[in-house]
Amino acid sequence: MKKIKDYLKITLLLLLFSFSLSYGQTAGLSLSWDKEVGCQTLSNEEGHNPKDPILISDIETSQCINVCEKTTVTYTLSNLPPLSSTSWLATGGNITFQNNTTCKVNWGSIGDGNLSFSITNSDGGIITKSICVEKIPLPIANFITGLEEGQDSNYLYVCKGQTINFTNLSTANNGSEINSYHWDFGDNTTSSAQNPQHIFTEEVEYNVSLTVTNLCNCSNTYKITIVPKGEGFDILCPSVVCEGQKVTYSLPFDGMKICQENFNWAVNGGTEVSQAGGNYEVIWNNVDVSGFGTITFNPSGCDLPCLQPTSIRIPVIQSVGTITGDQNICVGGQSIYRLPQWPTTDFQWEIISGNSLATLVQSDQRNEVILNTLEEGFVTIKCTYMNTLLKCGGTAEYNIEIVKPIDFTGTNIICQGGELHFETENGEAVNWNLTGLPFLISTFEPSNQFNYTLPSNFTGNLTISIGNASTDACPSQTKSIRVIAKPIAPGSIVGETIICPEAPYVYSVSDTLPQNDYVWEIEGGNFVGSNTGTQITVVFNAEGPYNLSVFNEAVYPITCRSEASTLEINKKIIAVEIKNPSDNYVRCTNTTDKYSAFITETTDLYIAGEQYIWSIIPPTAGSITSGQNSSEIQVLWNNVTDASTPIIHLVIKECTIAEPFQKTINLVPSPVINITASDNFVCSGTPIEFTVNCSNNVPLDTAIINWNFNGTAFSGAPGELSHPFPFTNISGANSIKTVTAVISNICSQPSNTATVNVTILDAPGASVSIGNGTGNRFCDPESINTYLIATTTSSGVSYQWYKNNTAITGATNSYLQISNTPELGFGVYHVVITGTNNCSTISNLTFVLEDCPDPSDCVLNFDPELNNESYVECNLLYLNGNYNNGPSPFSEYFKIIGPEDYNFEPNNTEILLPKAGIYHVYYRAVYPCDNNPNQTGYKSALEDVVVPYIADFAYAASCANNNSFTVSLIDKSEIFSLVENIEINYGWRPMGSTGAFTPIPSNPFVLPVGNYQFQLIVSGDYDGNAQTPCVKTIDNVHLQSIGDNFIKNDDIFCDYDAVKFSLNVAPLPAETILWTFEEPTPANPSIATVTSTVITPSHVFTIPGTYIVKAKITNNTGCERTYEKQVIIPEPCFSGDVVSNPNPATVCAAEGVVISYNELSVNACTVAQYVWMKGTTEFQTTENNSITVYESGFYWVKVFSENGCEHSSPSRITPAFSTPPALRIKGATSACVNEIVPIEALTNAETVVWTINNDLTFTGPTLLEFGNYPAGVHTLTASVTDAGGCTNTVSHSITVYPQPAMPIVNISLKCNPFQYTLNIVNYNDAYTYNWSNGQTGKYCYATDGGAFSVTVHVGGCAVTNHFDLAKDPSNYTWIFPNGCFSLCRDNHGYLIGPRALFNHWEYNLNDELVTEGENMPTPFNQLNHDGNYTLTLQTEGCSVTTPPLVLDTQGCEDCKFIREHLVKEIKIADLPYCAFTATLFLVSTDTEPQWITLTSPNENFIIVPSSILLEPGSQEINVTLIPINGFVGSTVMVLQYMNSKGEICETIMEFKLPSCDASNFKEAVNATNEIAIEKATITLYPNPAKDQVTIAFSNATPETTVSIYDVTGRLMQTLRSNQAAGTWLVNTSTYQSGLYIVTVSTKNKTTKQYKLIIE
Repeated sequence: MKKIKDYLKITLLLLLFSFSLSYGQTAGLSLSWDKEVGCQTLSNEEGHNPKDPILISDIETSQCINVCEKTTVTYTLSNLPPLSSTSWLATGGNITFQNNTTCKVNWGSIGDGNLSFSITNSDGGIITKSICVEKIPLPIANFITGLEEGQDSNYLYVCKGQTINFTNLSTANNGSEINSYHWDFGDNTTSSAQNPQHIFTEEVEYNVSLTVTNLCNCSNTYKITIVPKGEGFDILCPSVVCEGQKVTYSLPFDGMKICQENFNWAVNGGTEVSQAGGNYEVIWNNVDVSGFGTITFNPSGCDLPCLQPTSIRIPVIQSVGTITGDQNICVGGQSIYRLPQWPTTDFQWEIISGNSLATLVQSDQRNEVILNTLEEGFVTIKCTYMNTLLKCGGTAEYNIEIVKPIDFTGTNIICQGGELHFETENGEAVNWNLTGLPFLISTFEPSNQFNYTLPSNFTGNLTISIGNASTDACPSQTKSIRVIAKPIAPGSIVGETIICPEAPYVYSVSDTLPQNDYVWEIEGGNFVGSNTGTQITVVFNAEGPYNLSVFNEAVYPITCRSEASTLEINKKIIAVEIKNPSDNYVRCTNTTDKYSAFITETTDLYIAGEQYIWSIIPPTAGSITSGQNSSEIQVLWNNVTDASTPIIHLVIKECTIAEPFQKTINLVPSPVINITASDNFVCSGTPIEFTVNCSNNVPLDTAIINWNFNGTAFSGAPGELSHPFPFTNISGANSIKTVTAVISNICSQPSNTATVNVTILDAPGASVSIGNGTGNRFCDPESINTYLIATTTSSGVSYQWYKNNTAITGATNSYLQISNTPELGFGVYHVVITGTNNCSTISNLTFVLEDCPDPSDCVLNFDPELNNESYVECNLLYLNGNYNNGPSPFSEYFKIIGPEDYNFEPNNTEILLPKAGIYHVYYRAVYPCDNNPNQTGYKSALEDVVVPYIADFAYAASCANNNSFTVSLIDKSEIFSLVENIEINYGWRPMGSTGAFTPIPSNPFVLPVGNYQFQLIVSGDYDGNAQTPCVKTIDNVHLQSIGDNFIKNDDIFCDYDAVKFSLNVAPLPAETILWTFEEPTPANPSIATVTSTVITPSHVFTIPGTYIVKAKITNNTGCERTYEKQVIIPEPCFSGDVVSNPNPATVCAAEGVVISYNELSVNACTVAQYVWMKGTTEFQTTENNSITVYESGFYWVKVFSENGCEHSSPSRITPAFSTPPALRIKGATSACVNEIVPIEALTNAETVVWTINNDLTFTGPTLLEFGNYPAGVHTLTASVTDAGGCTNTVSHSITVYPQPAMPIVNISLKCNPFQYTLNIVNYNDAYTYNWSNGQTGKYCYATDGGAFSVTVHVGGCAVTNHFDLAKDPSNYTWIFPNGCFSLCRDNHGYLIGPRALFNHWEYNLNDELVTEGENMPTPFNQLNHDGNYTLTLQTEGCSVTTPPLVLDTQGCEDCKFIREHLVKEIKIADLPYCAFTATLFLVSTDTEPQWITLTSPNENFIIVPSSILLEPGSQEINVTLIPINGFVGSTVMVLQYMNSKGEICETIMEFKLPSCDASNFKEAVNATNEIAIEKATITLYPNPAKDQVTIAFSNATPETTVSIYDVTGRLMQTLRSNQAAGTWLVNTSTYQSGLYIVTVSTKNKTTKQYKLIIE
């Protein structure tokens, strides 16, 4: 149950608007709402009669707005700034609608809440505001009629004209106490009674509702529909009774006749005695804690128009009442405790334990008391009550624990995914519960703090509550938590992702919200100025990593940071590789190449650079002839002599980066070679290994060597640097042979011609031929018969024959006879002839071949005549063959066999034979075989021819003095060794001449300049016959000198120009050129020689100065000539750089930076133009040397002279524009006169310059207390300056309001139904009015009285008027006892009225006034006559009259036949449970025995037997008394009997029931167990039971035992449990009908006893 809080007594609400960054805000902004409630506090009027105090109530003030839970409240903003937008946020509730001015919030369950809004005006200024909300629990309305059985409880059929008793079941629902009830019966009648009665007179549907309102003006309504059907009836005249009283109830008709003995009565709270004659007699001995019983008659067996049951509710005055209310209550709380509303009962309340801990406040209802708590501890309250009419009563006690509330702190608003942290203020351990998530979060162990990280995807409302770890006191301490969605991540970051270090960059964020802050974080850099704003400036460090993040921070109601938008930033990497088009970096000297700066791994040029500075290292290796300061250059490689690895070096300047790149070139010159021989002195025919070597480091792995072996040319394979060659010398004397080598395939420039001479010793000539007429082809080995002849020109030689390269034993003659022997036969034969100097000659190879017709068994039966007339001229063979007789051949062909395995079948008739020697020429005719026409065979004719020699020669020429040439002719002819008398003759003639060749007398010889033709003639004898001479001619021999010429070059303006040179007359194809650009001089001895062989080279000179450029021309014969020219290279034109003002170039935003060009050289050229660059973009062109810039960038300048000489500043100016310091103002936009409100400058500066109303200026802290200003609009200005001198200024307006006037309320009342109308007389449309019952506006309507207030709001000011309204008098009519009473005439009591003040009251008898008065009714003791008594109460002109008390008095003397009665003795009974044996002494005056019924009216004990026969006279009777529920103390026993008139008479015996603690059947219970056991609760249901009974227990200690005994002490069943709570289902079907005792004990110590009845 929610306790009424003792809130701080402060003004109801003072709204302070907080905001961020305002620019001329509109004054008068205000917030209003349409629902708010106030809670009543209750006290007694001082100085009044303590016995009958007057209750007074008031509306307490609250620091938060009170609203009822689950209520929808509309909030309205007025006086919004133009073009503004509003966003709303509710904690503890859900927003169902919102726009700029209105927000509807459906507040959730109990606890605290919060409403915030943020207004963004057209200037981007932000106003935020937050108000706290206290959500008050709603009561729960509910009621029953007792007629629900078998019907829909929400749609009841009843009988017309029947009295319906409404039983109010409403609860406070852990909220404040229910203060009023409003019944609407649907027939234009209402009631404010707690449990009213009503009669429905028409057969129509009635919508009956009950609205209950608690002390905090929160209401709840329960509705049902009641439908009367047919005439009904009432049970006659029920009234209040005493517990244990026997009462007879009757029907309003002849039940015996109408129902024909079909009576269906039922009682709840009593025991049926009889239903004789349609009357129902009961004893009220089993009423529950409500204090009311019910009697129901079901007429289903009767002949009646309406067969719906009728039920009456009977107040039963219990001897031990049950107080309802909180068992636990917080210190400082207030709670109401109640006993049943028993009519005309006087309730006297007191504190009997813990008087210093609490005080009592008497309610205006006699059965209620209000407990105000002061300190923690245990309090016992007691009520002694007595029914003033029936003179029965009792007492009730109630134990209450007062617990100091445990307050806890923590945030009520948290960002999504945040960590909750709460802790108790006093450090006490409590149980924590977090609700609102899809799952419950509870602590397993008590703790003084609670930490929990929220799920990242959850937003909305949560509730956290705590409970004391040791008690349930103050169980409803809750706080609402609003989980705010993180702002959406900012839009993308706009700015460079590739940066240059140590330079400023400006970044901004897209899609911004003006009401939010944007906070930046950087890795690998620093901010220039503030790090807050939509745009910032940063400077990145020299090295990364680099990351830039921006967070969206919502500034209301708390600062929530979004996920970051991150920009990954990388240091600019100029990813470049230098390439040439062929991607080949083995380059030749004297060639031109293009080199490009490509983006790595692409073929795209890198064009983003600002400057490209190319160079060649060393510079003597080449010149950059074009493209300097671009991404592509042309390079002319100079004429270096040694292979080298120069570097092409490139520096690309971009922003602050100067990135170097290089490419190493393998520069290859013409090879410089020489030849080495494996032996320089060898025999003729011995192979010599010749090897080419390079002396200038040029790789020769691909070189093709062009050899000349004394006139025999040969080209080797690539990379083949060695070659063997055998020279032949059969001249009879030693011969010197010359070998030359040249490489022409490396760099397209031939190498030098290397030469080596070797001496070849003479060797005998050696030749083998086949003897004439024998041939060398045979088909059958047996037919082999031929001989070979070896010939030589030397004497004294030796011979050795070989077959298949194997020496033939003994074959050492000059001839070899071959036949079919194992060593001879078919094969390849040669001879080795060795001379006297041991030099040998290997002859030619001769073959003895197997040559059979194909197939070999072909038979030709004819012999044709074949003619072979082939012949040779020099080495040209002419083939000619024919046949004369026989059939025509199938085909014809020639086969040639010659020296060195020459075997050839030609397709034409002219064959150039490759070697000198003897050739065997076969002419063959092919015929079909006679023995097999499908096969062919051939006939053959042989002709031997001799090639005596093959003429060949070469020449060499060398220039002398550029006008004559020495010519050497080299014989390369091949001569058959058997040729004799050889002659070699040379001649020359001018080219184009047809005259005879001039013989050459000697070799070498000299010729003048000219073009010539050379001739060789070879002749000799073979076999004694002169052979035809053979001729070889060499044409187009050019022997030329070098003519006149001169050097030309381009104009030279700038020191870096690539100067292009050429000759006036271009060199001839056979001529080479060597340029010399730079070489050491006496003035510059350190200058390296730079040459080139390009015809028209370009050259960039190393340093300024005067140079002699030379060009030397050389032709193919070695003639050469040199030309010279002087050139002058000027000094550099410029050498300046850029500077900034200020330096460094950092200024505040909107300021400028001046950039100037500063020339350093005193001899600089005149600047014709300044081209200012921003990165790679031409930013501005000027004729003066400075500019002013206002934005970040990389600034530099190009300066140009009049001749176009260009200079780029080496430095870059990078201006940084500092972001101004962050500044927002947070504070009130409105205030009341004389109110002090805080204004805070949100900045990282420590001091602020404040200006108020453009008048007062001072420097102070960031927090300013503003106040004591008159009504009106006031302007505050805050200014902050950062360390760099940059300033930010914002303004803020505050409207000061005067206090509004107190609202004057006019009150009017309407009686039927009871309703107040409250009207504000001095109403102002510009103000907002909130009533304490939740209504707003000028009018308020109330259906009951009590404490009320109305608060008027304007701006941030509020005034409240409190007043009280008298309650509806029907609230109090329950105190009057209606119904029928039969009382002893001289022994009845009196009536008491309500404890409340009325304008008028009166008691009436039979509608006649008996007594009247004002204020509180006085007791009525004038029940002197039979008749109908009523009470009328009047409030503010509205009256209510109670139903009548029908009094019938009678004499009571006939009931006194028991003259004496005494409880003589009480002793412990020998039973297993707590019981006593009592001896009763009774004296009867009757002459006949009488049956007496013994009862315990308060049901404190059980009496066995319950009926006894009392004989006339005195008598002692023993009965067993069994205490129930641990009862000990004074009590009464009622003896009931019937006199001779049939009247029930009673005799009351008072006695004291002792304790069982000292009994001999159980040990005493120690104090610790007693305390624990007192809290144990046992419930038996149903009771009475039949076949089974449920035993439920709670708050039990361990080892609890429940035992069931019959009244004789026989144990029926034992149940045990170690749990603190649970249920047992006991089967009682075998139990006999009767009374049973249920005991509860712990560890065999009896603690409590209960009664169980088995029917």
